[in-house]
Amino acid sequence: MKRGPLPEETAPGLFQALSLLLVAGRERSVATLLERGISPLSDSTIIDLLRARGDAGQLAQSGVFFEWLDRQPALRRDVLHDAVWDAIDEAAQGSIIDPGLAGRLMQQRPPSLPSRPDTAAVDLCYVLAMSLPQDSSGYAQRSHSLIPAWTAHGLHIHCLTIPGFPWHRGKAGERGGDQVGSVSYDRCGDETHAIPSDLASVRASASELANRLMLVRPKAVMAASDFGAALPALLAARWLGLPFIYDVRGFWEHSRAAGDPRWGSSAEFGRSVAIETFVASQADLVLTLNEPMRSELVRRGVRQERVALAPNAADPHRFVPRPRNAALAAQLGIGPSEIVIGYIGSFSRYEGLDDLIMAAAKLAERSSSFRVLIVGSDHQAGSPEVARLRAMVEEHGLSGRVTLPGRVPAETVSDWYSLIDIAPIPRKSCTVTQLVSPLKPLEAMAMGKVVVVPDLPALTDIVSHDRTGIVYGSRQPDGLANALGSLLDDPDQLKGLGQHARDWVVQERNWQTCTQASADAIRALIG
Repeated sequence: MKRGPLPEETAPGLFQALSLLLVAGRERSVATLLERGISPLSDSTIIDLLRARGDAGQLAQSGVFFEWLDRQPALRRDVLHDAVWDAIDEAAQGSIIDPGLAGRLMQQRPPSLPSRPDTAAVDLCYVLAMSLPQDSSGYAQRSHSLIPAWTAHGLHIHCLTIPGFPWHRGKAGERGGDQVGSVSYDRCGDETHAIPSDLASVRASASELANRLMLVRPKAVMAASDFGAALPALLAARWLGLPFIYDVRGFWEHSRAAGDPRWGSSAEFGRSVAIETFVASQADLVLTLNEPMRSELVRRGVRQERVALAPNAADPHRFVPRPRNAALAAQLGIGPSEIVIGYIGSFSRYEGLDDLIMAAAKLAERSSSFRVLIVGSDHQAGSPEVARLRAMVEEHGLSGRVTLPGRVPAETVSDWYSLIDIAPIPRKSCTVTQLVSPLKPLEAMAMGKVVVVPDLPALTDIVSHDRTGIVYGSRQPDGLANALGSLLDDPDQLKGLGQHARDWVVQERNWQTCTQASADAIRALIG
């Protein structure tokens, strides 16, 4: 005998039963109960249950529920869409979105989203997590260099920062955007948009981006690392049927793990790796910095033919050799014959600045004609790195040799570089430093400085030993001190290596040359 539909008053019990069946792995029973018990219920009853019951979020995350939802009439799917994702939001409780949910959300186009316009206004909408003038990090500097270079290759690019920037950073910004040199940075959203990190904020950012993309009308969407910017951009692109490009500039989950090993072994780290891999594998084209990063992406499952290189570079017209700033040298007490060893950048633990101070202590035992400048500040507010380094300087009696002036204005960086003869990048060996190439050695090389780096793949991708710089063994206890000592003993080598380094950047690592391959790949994608 065929059973009729169950009465609505049994609905709360049905949701509890469905949840228990899911935990027990009985998905066939769940599918049957959805068809017999839930399908006949009114939209309003199902919505009320999704919003009221604690077990509804677990049910809503299941694949069998989405399959059932897809079979319902179009009106019901539209009505239920927000209620389903609200229930998932509540169940997720602010945790990082996982690839399964991202994939389902990518397929669930918001009912309120208008149709894609037929005509395109620009080639590419480039979605950035941050930009000048509010942020002057290497990330922002790379963006500001890439955009004019791609534009010179004939691409029409519209730059858009993620919803809420710069306001969610506590910084002021023009709602209409900022013009910095030749680049216009369009702003999106307002103070109510949080940095995309969990399901709720990712959905909100994706919806805001999708509506903005309808106005921009690009042929394709590109986003730069990490998934906080890239996942909402991917979702918005897919909802609108647009190609998506992921500009992978780093593996930020490994950067965080380098400073917090406990986080590196956490479930949250694993989810971060999984969602980064998901975004890259879903992209129609992936750009990255070097061969080690390309190999890592392929290892994670990204198709090799979809990965193109857009290496870091330097502008040899902006970064040029220049005489020492005499006033600044006098202010710091640097004599005309003193060789200056200098680092300018962030103070993350993996940068190895403690190793630079220890090398200075060893050098002080055998040479008196050098000074050390360590310019910059902690990577994160409240980090103890500066205090730790200052304590090391005092402990080793180096206060007369090692100067830590703190953060300096961006417009004075060239003045500080003018004091430097040798620019060590003494990074410690860990996953992120083995894979990700920094920007700062190329800028130093363009200024004719001798760069000294450990033998990490991401750095030997830039520096050739005894040709464009010095490479030392990262596992050798005194490798850095010996490399610096050999340069202090041979001033002629300093001049020759510095000139060769600049020549190489001028010929091989200027932005125009380094963006040709990626511009060709983008053009091939958008047609």
